[in-house]
Amino acid sequence: MFSWITRLSFREWSVALLCVLTTTEARAQIPNTFWQIHALGTSANSQFAGVGVGFGRSAGGRLTYQVSLTPGLADRTLAVRSEGILTFSLDPARREGVSPYGGGGIAVLLARRSTDAFLVVLLGLESAPRARSGWFAEIGLGGGVRGSIGWRLRI
Repeated sequence: MFSWITRLSFREWSVALLCVLTTTEARAQIPNTFWQIHALGTSANSQFAGVGVGFGRSAGGRLTYQVSLTPGLADRTLAVRSEGILTFSLDPARREGVSPYGGGGIAVLLARRSTDAFLVVLLGLESAPRARSGWFAEIGLGGGVRGSIGWRLRI
C-alpha cells in the first residue's frame, strides 16, 4: 500500500523535507498569542464601565479563545468583570486592513453585594489580525448592550 515511499529518491525526500520545514517556519512566524488593553462598558438596568487587560491565543485557523479581567464601576460601586470568549474570524491571515469576527462566551460580574453571570455574544472588527499590533472594536450583548474598544499586541 505504501511501497511508493521506499521508492523515493534522495532528491525527492530532500524536497519533501524542505517543504515541511518551510511550512513549519512560515507558520511559526505568524503571531498566535496576544495581550490586550481595553475599555469595556455595558448598559442595561445596571451599568458597568471599566478598563482592563486580556490574553488570547489562536486555537488554530479561525478560532481564538481569550480571557479578560476588567476592574471598574457597576452602578457607582467597585466591581470586576471577567470574561471568557471564543471568537471566529472571517479573515485571520490579513496583514493590513480590517477583519470582522463574531464570538460568544461567558462573563462574571463581581460587585460588593452581588455576583452575576451572563452569556455574551458579540461582533467585532480587528485591524490586521496577523500584524504585530492593532486596534479592535466590539459590540454585542452580555449583561446588557456590551461595547469594547482596545489595542492588541501579538507575540
